[in-house]
Amino acid sequence: MSIQDMVDSLYTESIENTSKCEKCEGDDDGAYSRNVTITFQKTPPCLLLNVKIFYYDAMNGYTEKNMSKFDVSETITLKHKDGTERRYNLFGIVFHQGVLAIIGHYIWACKMDEQWTIFDDENVRTTSFDEITSIKNLSPYILVYTVVKQ
Repeated sequence: MSIQDMVDSLYTESIENTSKCEKCEGDDDGAYSRNVTITFQKTPPCLLLNVKIFYYDAMNGYTEKNMSKFDVSETITLKHKDGTERRYNLFGIVFHQGVLAIIGHYIWACKMDEQWTIFDDENVRTTSFDEITSIKNLSPYILVYTVVKQ
């Protein structure tokens, strides 16, 4: 799954309802479902996406970290209400480094002058996008996208 897939999944949501539909009466048990389409009235100039890599495990009683990998896209699009699409370029990423939710380290990477730079406490270095997205145990947590000027 990619960030674009996650963003696209925001547009349509299936809602299950256990009460009867007044028009069609639903199926035999009275349940029905419908799709709701979500649109942006106005797309923002800067888009912050918080990826849910942490979740609460009620069985164990503590917060876990989801270590599943997903593709970070350097460019994504948002669909506007009028049907047009607005493109965004990735500007920065906050990473969580570690395998546990309660222990770890945060690292910032951003694109400056067409080069990616990693800020890891006092260690600052330039690198490639491919390198920062392939570092082991480094999970994208917050993604910052800026709109592409047209």
